[in-house]
Amino acid sequence: MDKTAWLVISGIGLFLVGQFALLYHTRGMQGRMRRPQTPPHEPRQDRSAMSETPESSEDLRNRLRQETGPIGWEELQRHFARGAVLRVDASLDLLDAAEALVRDDRDAVAAYLEAGRLLRATTEHARDWAARQARFEAVVVAPWVLVREH
Repeated sequence: MDKTAWLVISGIGLFLVGQFALLYHTRGMQGRMRRPQTPPHEPRQDRSAMSETPESSEDLRNRLRQETGPIGWEELQRHFARGAVLRVDASLDLLDAAEALVRDDRDAVAAYLEAGRLLRATTEHARDWAARQARFEAVVVAPWVLVREH
């Protein structure tokens, strides 16, 4: 199996596990991001944990830190509409959650989901954020946008 197929299968698997966990734990609940540092004419580096030479934890955190930035509700709405917003609780470091997703650390992600420290944004969150025009710190870990309110 080539690397691209493996990455696609891994991404789909993580997405489905996340969907199941969110559905199981939330039963009954009903813009523009900061541009990456890499110019558009240059290819982006492989973001997966499956790369041949995995990034050290420090390198990954530095890269995620550079890709983290402020975003308002108005810019976040389109990501919420496609179901891609994950809310990171104040008790969890945004970079810890992003690193767990990038590294496909299923145990850590499952623990965050179970403890309610990482949640898919609900319509109740959206209504509250819209009413207050909330501001967030955000990082993209495709296909997710992880946000923590300021």
